[in-house]
Amino acid sequence: MKKRLLVGLFAMLMLFAVVFFNSVESFAGGWVEEEWNEEDSKGIECEQCGNALEDPTEDCCDCDLGSPHCSQSRDYTCWNTLHCENFDSCGNTIEDSWMCDDCGLCEDCRVTEHCRECGNCGIGVCDDCGDDEDGKFCRECAMRKGYHCTSCGECLQNCEVCDKSATEGSDEVLCMSCCEDQGMHCTICHDHIDDDDLWCRCDSGPYDHCIHCTEDYGFRNCEECDRFFCALNGDNIENEFCDNCELCIECCFEQVKHCPICKEEISDRCESDGEHCKDCCDLCEQCESCLIVEEIERCEYCEICLECCRENAEEAG
Repeated sequence: MKKRLLVGLFAMLMLFAVVFFNSVESFAGGWVEEEWNEEDSKGIECEQCGNALEDPTEDCCDCDLGSPHCSQSRDYTCWNTLHCENFDSCGNTIEDSWMCDDCGLCEDCRVTEHCRECGNCGIGVCDDCGDDEDGKFCRECAMRKGYHCTSCGECLQNCEVCDKSATEGSDEVLCMSCCEDQGMHCTICHDHIDDDDLWCRCDSGPYDHCIHCTEDYGFRNCEECDRFFCALNGDNIENEFCDNCELCIECCFEQVKHCPICKEEISDRCESDGEHCKDCCDLCEQCESCLIVEEIERCEYCEICLECCRENAEEAG
């Protein structure tokens, strides 16, 4: 009897439980459906830009930001303000890192787009003088750090660098081409010359060739005027100096030293202001001009100067 009573009570309890849970499920399901229909009818708004997100599965981003906002397909511009441009790789949102306004990258990703020295973006970093791990340099910082030529801005990984062009206390250097263009290299041996005393002092200019090359090709210095005669300047050294006093021809002439023709010491100079002595003058018998000074030839027939010969011919008709 007891056993039947217990079985009956248990059956009634199970029936009551089934009826109760069906009622709750029916009530809850109706509420959810009613709530969803209400939201679906008016749409969800993006908290960033206000766009209507009519289909949450397509229009709403499923990242970890929490607040509803546009997906990439709904509005890329809106999505991009909250996510790293490289989101698929790093997964960073605006809550994880500051985003650059120019390149749209987070701190983790912008190492390849921002200068590691000044942090600027959008000015073009060099791909050759840095690395993806530590970052790269913009052109201005690369020049200050000695990675680019200070003059032309060329990356020194791509051209020959002049190691001697760096100034004391500075990392700035020049490429070989710019250093040569600025007159810092001998035009003969192409060595970098950083001491003014090592340049040849001839008339070709103080920064044309070095003294070492001058010694190789020949040079001579006048002790009187200190002028530097150099074979590299096109000077014929043997003809530029007096054989007797060893001064240059100009100094020898000014000091009335030796005649450049007969090599004797000058007592009487040419009356036509020539550099030679009077005995070496080549005078025209008619006009008495010195043909050496006037640079006039004699007539091979009458042996006077050509100008006098021409005048005589005109007078004779």
